[in-house]
Amino acid sequence: IDLPAARTEEGADFAEEVEDEARTGTRRNMLGGSLLDADRNPLILIQSVRVEGTGPLIGGATMATVRITIAGRTREVSAPFAFELQPESLHVTADFRLAQSALGLTPFNALLGGLQVEDEMHLKLDIRATSDQSVGLD
Repeated sequence: IDLPAARTEEGADFAEEVEDEARTGTRRNMLGGSLLDADRNPLILIQSVRVEGTGPLIGGATMATVRITIAGRTREVSAPFAFELQPESLHVTADFRLAQSALGLTPFNALLGGLQVEDEMHLKLDIRATSDQSVGLD
């Protein structure tokens, strides 16, 4: 949560350093019962539902629909994904915005709303799958 290297990657909007105490508080609030409820729901599950495109899957405009289970709630979300296929690997990336409320979550707020987290999240996914030669596919 708020690791310096990750913040640097996001540019000037995230240039300010976050103190350890604030980072710990953010983690506690995110994992707590009012948001992710991680004690009762320790996993976030993302399942592929369908992939559709206007051209070839590799290099074309592709929309993927995924089923996300988070904090005990399941929702389907569609977003643009890019696929890069190599002989021994698959690389999938996505960069999109999604409201927490679209997942059934309520953004954190405190001090009677004086401190609020935005509903909209900016999600970046970078998924790499590689061939495992030790797995027998015969």
